[in-house]
Amino acid sequence: MPNSATARRRILAFWPASDYEDYFTPAFLNNPDFDVEIVSGDRTSRKSPHAAGFARLAKLRRQVERKEFDLIVSGTVWNMAWPPHKQLATQLAQAFRFHTYKRGMLDTYLAPAFARLAARVGIPFVTVDLRDPCFVYPWDWPLLRDGFLYFKRELFFWPVRSLLPLSVYHGEQVNQHADKLRPLSYGILQSVIPEKVRPFAERDIDVFMSGSVNPLRIAMGRRLEQLKGEFKIEVCWERIDRTAYFDRLGRSKLVLCVESFGCETWRMYQVSASGAVPLINWPYVQNAFPLEPNRHAIYYSCIGDDFERQVRLALADPARLAEISQATRAFTKQYKDRAALGRYVVETALEEFRQIQSR
Repeated sequence: MPNSATARRRILAFWPASDYEDYFTPAFLNNPDFDVEIVSGDRTSRKSPHAAGFARLAKLRRQVERKEFDLIVSGTVWNMAWPPHKQLATQLAQAFRFHTYKRGMLDTYLAPAFARLAARVGIPFVTVDLRDPCFVYPWDWPLLRDGFLYFKRELFFWPVRSLLPLSVYHGEQVNQHADKLRPLSYGILQSVIPEKVRPFAERDIDVFMSGSVNPLRIAMGRRLEQLKGEFKIEVCWERIDRTAYFDRLGRSKLVLCVESFGCETWRMYQVSASGAVPLINWPYVQNAFPLEPNRHAIYYSCIGDDFERQVRLALADPARLAEISQATRAFTKQYKDRAALGRYVVETALEEFRQIQSR
């Protein structure tokens, strides 16, 4: 990875307004290892300073042709110039908006043309897909087809499965691009990682659970409440404020992190950063730098009484649980900070590209 003695990576980035502040800014824009030129509509209330008009796009194309960038990074396509699957009146209204006063909000719709250009001139183009669903969407097919690598959150362990929607639209030809898929992680903001945490021996809540209610959380919360006769259990069915939430994380030994739209949740990293041990159901997808079973987290199956058995086994050995607590907090600080994840994306792409070029 780059250090102060090496040149900063020169990156051209296309990024949608979604996750602009929470992910792109710490992972790439404010990363001291990178010098970023960005095209984005962001979420500013005024005209975005990063939006690209025709003149700027032409200039960027010339810079790419001269290989002035080490890498091009793109988020997934969010806004479409001609929105599909809508009634004609809605299509025309949205198309008018995006081609006039909201042109800057086209965001990554501009990226596929640069993916083709990058492939032609020999610059690695990578996509960062932060969507919760496990699948690559059809409108992101040009980014996968013409790009060098495609980093995907919630990537199936057999990556071809993540391409199933594409195969419906484009046929089995999409599977030949499965080797471009790489796991990604949502990670955690550095500002959420506390400098100090309560010693494990001083924590007075055995298992804590909170979060928005969905059917799986309801089911697991009820199972957890059945253990109240054995352990100190706290289940918050109502929303609690931020201060109370982080206070409970700091007082807990185990925190139940039930999956939502994806297996990976930001909650599991808030938990691990707080010094508690995440209690997680076995995932059906992979992500970059996963929390390993019995090393960084306690994993359970929803089948039978495995959940209850894992809770009892974990709390029966507080010394082992304290070791996991220290290990998962250190692991989160080192690998799950979003600046570290930005470096992972960039250095993985550049190293693999270098290896191919040297063959």
